[in-house]
Amino acid sequence: MPVRRLLVGLPLEWRPRHRRLSRKDAIPLTDRNGKKIWVLAQPLPDAHFGQPIAEDYGSEFRYFGMYDRSDELDLDRTIGFVESVIIAEETSADDETTDIRHIERRTDLDGTEKETLIQARRGQGRFRKQLEKLWGCCPISGHDRRELLRASHILPWRSADDAQRLDRYNGILLSANLDALFDKHLITFAEDGRLMVSDELSAEELCELGLTKPVTVDFSAAHKAYLRYHRSRFEKRRARRRGGRSDGG
Repeated sequence: MPVRRLLVGLPLEWRPRHRRLSRKDAIPLTDRNGKKIWVLAQPLPDAHFGQPIAEDYGSEFRYFGMYDRSDELDLDRTIGFVESVIIAEETSADDETTDIRHIERRTDLDGTEKETLIQARRGQGRFRKQLEKLWGCCPISGHDRRELLRASHILPWRSADDAQRLDRYNGILLSANLDALFDKHLITFAEDGRLMVSDELSAEELCELGLTKPVTVDFSAAHKAYLRYHRSRFEKRRARRRGGRSDGG
C-alpha cells in the first residue's frame, strides 16, 4: 500500500505508531468531494503520539492517522504533510518557512501559482489586499494602521487546500497581538460573531490587550463556515485545560 510504504520510509524517530482499525473504531464521513473517509470515533491515547513528529504538531497530529484504508486517504495532502515535517527537521525552520519551501518544491504548480501561494502564506499579495478591502481595519481593536495588521487564515494553512488558502473568506485582518492569540486558539468567535476569550488569559492580560469589553463581529455565512472549525479547536483546547485541572494539573 502506498501510504504504508511512505510511512515505513520515514526515519524511525519520526514514524507515527500504527494501529489497525476495525469498523467499530471509526465513523464513516463524506468529504467535500463526495468521497467516503473513515474517522476515528475517539482520539487515540496520548501515549500513541510520543515521537518527535507528534511533539512538533501537538494535537493536530491526530488528524494524520484517522483513515481506515489507505485508498481512502488524501495521499497528496499526506505526502505534503510528511514532506513538511522532513523539511522542518532538516532545517529547523519555523512553520512559515517550512510551508514556503514545500510550495517551492511542488511540481504541480507553475511559477505564478507558486508565488501567489507563497505571498498568501506570508499574509501578503492578493490574499492580503482582498482582506484589506473586505475589512479595512481590525474588527476587534479597530486599528487601521497597515503596519500593525496581519492577514490571518481562519482555517489553518496545513488544514486547507490551495483554494481555501487563497479564499478571502478564510481570512481576517487582525492586530498583530490578536493575530497571535487567534493563531493559538486563545480567542475565537461564536456563531453570532461574539468574541470568545480563553480563560487561560488573566484579567491583567485582558486589560493590556484591550479585551475587557464585549465585541461582536458581523461575519458572512462564508466566514462562519471556516470559523466553525476554528471554534472547535478553541473548544478542544479549553476542554484539555479543564481536563488537566480535574486531574490536579
